[in-house]
Amino acid sequence: MDALRCSAVKWAEEYVNKFSSSTDVDLLEREMRIALTHILDTHVPSKMSTVRLNKSLFNTETNRATRRKARAHKKERRTNKQRDWERFRRLRREAQKVCRQAYNQHIAHLVSSDPSSNKRLGALVKPLRCDQLGVSPLKAGDILHSDPI
Repeated sequence: MDALRCSAVKWAEEYVNKFSSSTDVDLLEREMRIALTHILDTHVPSKMSTVRLNKSLFNTETNRATRRKARAHKKERRTNKQRDWERFRRLRREAQKVCRQAYNQHIAHLVSSDPSSNKRLGALVKPLRCDQLGVSPLKAGDILHSDPI
């Protein structure tokens, strides 16, 4: 924070000394935006974050397989070697298999749990529904048939 404040104060002094009140407003705005963006990029840390795998079906094994796959993918992109590409594909298949097994175990646990508390099962099934109500109208020639029969 001290370095950011120091850079901002230094820039402000240079900005005031460099421009006068008769300078074009667009030029002032552009210079200000460029300088402040540079200060932020220099002094404010940033990093890429990954999606947290904190679903109830994710456990240590699924997290480990997913991380191994991600590391292999990063290495494959960096080296661009056939051996790394094959390793990534193998780890991707393994991670997919582990995740599917965890999902199936999770579903089996929900189904076999107490039937009086099917709230979690209902919440899981509800977004998976694909039912459509009724039959969409069919057009034969110039006639539109909306009757399901």
